[in-house]
Amino acid sequence: MLAVLTLEATRAGAVVVGEDLGTVAPGVRETLTDRGILGTSVMWFEQESIPGDDDASSRSRPVHPSEYRRMCMASVTTHDLVPTAGYADLVHVDIRDRLGQLTRDVEDERRDAEAEVSGFVEEVRERGLLRDTARDVDLLELVAALHAFTASAPSLLFAVSVADLVGDRRPVNMPGTSTEYPNWSVPITDSDGTIMGLEELMAHPGPRKVFDAIHRERR
Repeated sequence: MLAVLTLEATRAGAVVVGEDLGTVAPGVRETLTDRGILGTSVMWFEQESIPGDDDASSRSRPVHPSEYRRMCMASVTTHDLVPTAGYADLVHVDIRDRLGQLTRDVEDERRDAEAEVSGFVEEVRERGLLRDTARDVDLLELVAALHAFTASAPSLLFAVSVADLVGDRRPVNMPGTSTEYPNWSVPITDSDGTIMGLEELMAHPGPRKVFDAIHRERR
């Protein structure tokens, strides 16, 4: 299968990206890399554990994008996550609680999610990518800063979600649901919930803000 895939990709002049997120069999990533197939690195998933005095005190911190793989497509988010503005505002915790998907107390989930987001906020602040020092940061500024942070990766490709360009907060897909959530039929909106057509999206200040931040790092 891989031989046919790489042959046809070569004939078509196409780039192939493998979604090697989550649990993959040993050797899969190495095999894909050997055949010139890119992997996927999503910022929120790129964290490393910091050992504490005991197991209970261990925590995670962001992996700097300079350590991402070159043979991959890097991004801040993915279609199976809440858009970045919503993720930073813990919308994913609220939705999963409403859908009955949580296996722990909602306050425990919210505390851990807040700590995760705070780790990335502090990272972009320390690197001078976010000048906003207020406790409640402007979410679009944060979205741009997180994209600048991730865009510094040596990865061959860098992907941007259209929803992130206008500060959308609702997920387009909720894994583990069928009729419980309107998967793949949620229109793009701005941070206020106003539906954005193509003309409105192009006139919104978000795309320029995000892409300017990306271009500074990708150069």
